[in-house]
Amino acid sequence: MEVLRELLLRLFEDDSTLEPRDVLVMCPEVETFAPLISAAFGLGPRLPHPGGALRVRLADRSLRRTNPLLDTVAALFDLAQSRVTASQVLDLAATPGVRRRFGFTDDELERIRSWVARSGVRWGIDPATRRPFGLDSVAQNTWQAGLDRVLLGVTTSEDEPVWLDRALPLDDVDSSDIDLAGRLAELLDRLEDVLTALSGERPVGHWIDTLARGLDLLTETDPADAWQLAQARRELAEAGEGGAASIRLADVRALMADRLGGRPTRANFRTGNLTVCTLVPMRSVPHRVVVLLGLDDGVFPRTAGIDGDDVLARDPCVGERDVRSEDRQLLLDALMAAGERVVVLYTGADPVGGALRPPAVPLGELLDVVDAMVPGARDDVVTRHPLQPYDVRSFTGTPPPSFDPVSLAGARRSVQPREPEPERRPLGPLTGPVALEDLVAFVEHPVKAYLRQRLRITLPGEDDEIADALAVTLDGLQEWAVGERLLAAGLRGSRPEDARLAEWLRGTLPPRGLGAQVLQRVGGRVDALLLAGRAAIAVQPRAVDVRLDLGGRA
Repeated sequence: MEVLRELLLRLFEDDSTLEPRDVLVMCPEVETFAPLISAAFGLGPRLPHPGGALRVRLADRSLRRTNPLLDTVAALFDLAQSRVTASQVLDLAATPGVRRRFGFTDDELERIRSWVARSGVRWGIDPATRRPFGLDSVAQNTWQAGLDRVLLGVTTSEDEPVWLDRALPLDDVDSSDIDLAGRLAELLDRLEDVLTALSGERPVGHWIDTLARGLDLLTETDPADAWQLAQARRELAEAGEGGAASIRLADVRALMADRLGGRPTRANFRTGNLTVCTLVPMRSVPHRVVVLLGLDDGVFPRTAGIDGDDVLARDPCVGERDVRSEDRQLLLDALMAAGERVVVLYTGADPVGGALRPPAVPLGELLDVVDAMVPGARDDVVTRHPLQPYDVRSFTGTPPPSFDPVSLAGARRSVQPREPEPERRPLGPLTGPVALEDLVAFVEHPVKAYLRQRLRITLPGEDDEIADALAVTLDGLQEWAVGERLLAAGLRGSRPEDARLAEWLRGTLPPRGLGAQVLQRVGGRVDALLLAGRAAIAVQPRAVDVRLDLGGRA
């Protein structure tokens, strides 16, 4: 994308008559390149680069990207077919429609996130939602348990040996948070109502009505954005037209997949902007410059997976649609639509190892034709760009290929004499056994795990990271926190059984027997400490008057 930006700037500088509306950029899937386009061309905050002044518009975006309410519909599909984890509900609460419906601000969302992390919410709205997973007898770490802790924390403190049924008060819930706690409870109640209706085998009309009702219960839009709700209702109604059979949620999700995904539209074309669109039929209209982006081997021509329910795909016949052949035709149409210049970009080298990568097969055939027509022309029409934008080769030649002032500063610094670096002792290889959770953490987030496990560095915000899985074991620090709370309760004179029950209700222990083992191990150590210090604990505090002559004061 950065190479495309520099090439376009060079074209506009060399030809003063060329305008952004004369350029068409096509790629196999626009959603893949949308965030890269926003970063390279500064569609958000303006970048210190001349490319930020280009007028760029994205076409063929999925409705989920252009209509936040349809993204909420997709989120409801995910929640109805998942465990309703803490992070999923928090992400739903942060969507624009839900935020406006319940009046959540940025500070309030951060406050809710803190409550969720400290109340032990993991997954499941209540024990009933855990029945499909065989854990309906485990009530801890559900949204219901966490919400009860928040609501009870309004009236009392966690330090007091007070609980209501299975709810232990949560600390740091002020009287000013009553309204926020009520809105959170309302969100969870409405979400539970919608997800309960999104289960079983129902007629098509039931699914459509439930999704529309979910939008009414969970979302709200500004008056200027009222079109979003109208469009969402229209898409849902059109998806349910002509359907009367009873189907399941997976079928409804497949029914809505095409509507929620990207599809060709006529918006953002011929508006005076540089248009980026998907490589689909009826896009190859004449332009002075046509750019084909992302024609990598294995990505283009595109392949369509065979659906198990598609009987025709099992035994294809001559004349049926072939996606790969259609893509080859689209490439030919794009070439014929170019009035003056065609620019084709593909990944020519492995980003890690630097090994050369071949172009897509149709593009390789095109280069073979060029080389056959003009011997030796392949080397003239193929340009290999450096991997890094601050490479010196990006700023050599007349004129230089790059316009990036920030990368130019980096290139100048790279050619200056380097100062000797201080001697560093490399980390030795990791020896000894590796815990399973450390291995899982490394696979999920290699950089974060390396910083935490090898360099002993904790990134900002990691302490409040939301966990979506029930704890099976506790690490040393977590066991120490359990013991610290049990010891503090014993020093206050609380009964051991009350302190251990409070630890169960807090939601920090693993479920069932796993948590009982931890509590027995840590509780035995705490009991030994309390027994050894019983004499000091038994002394009742008393007030003593002290009279001391300080001999004057300065």
